[in-house]
Amino acid sequence: MIKGKSPKKVAITPTINFYPLPIVLITCTDIDYKLNIITISSLGIANEDPPLITIALHKERHSNKIVKKTMEFVVNIPNESLLEHVDFFGMVSGERIDKFEASSLTPTMGDHVIAPLIEECPCNLECRVKSVLSLYSHNLFIAEILAMHIDIQVLKNNSSKKIKMDALKPLIRMFDEYWSIKKKIAPIGFTLRKT
Repeated sequence: MIKGKSPKKVAITPTINFYPLPIVLITCTDIDYKLNIITISSLGIANEDPPLITIALHKERHSNKIVKKTMEFVVNIPNESLLEHVDFFGMVSGERIDKFEASSLTPTMGDHVIAPLIEECPCNLECRVKSVLSLYSHNLFIAEILAMHIDIQVLKNNSSKKIKMDALKPLIRMFDEYWSIKKKIAPIGFTLRKT
């Protein structure tokens, strides 16, 4: 039976500022091989097999125009040491500045797409766009992950596919603030293991 309205909750105006959100750096390159980086927190999981993700880019953004033309990008997962770069890439346009040159980060080649990987990011996902959904202010890109590149220092061992989160040190967005992840609370499925 559903109870009445909770006295502990109030209705507020709907917003996209819920929490937490992953912070990633999207790299892309235009047809003249001009590289670009944009910081986003609008990444989601869409499908398991094949592995599909979504990113949403504002239609007015320089990166949106590039990704729409090339139909590829790389998701670079930054760590806490890259916080200043993360903030900078979200505040300036790639139309006016070469963000790789301004940041001194290293663009490296992947295996499947022309868009560069950021060497300093411990995890990189090469992606090819399968579908674009035109929304009101944003385009939603549904893309297949073609390859994952992981820094061996964040793996539990060199032959493992398991990541040490305390070594990865990803960033998250909480409203208008950057946050880090501090500790594991419990593994998924722990309630079933107790019985």
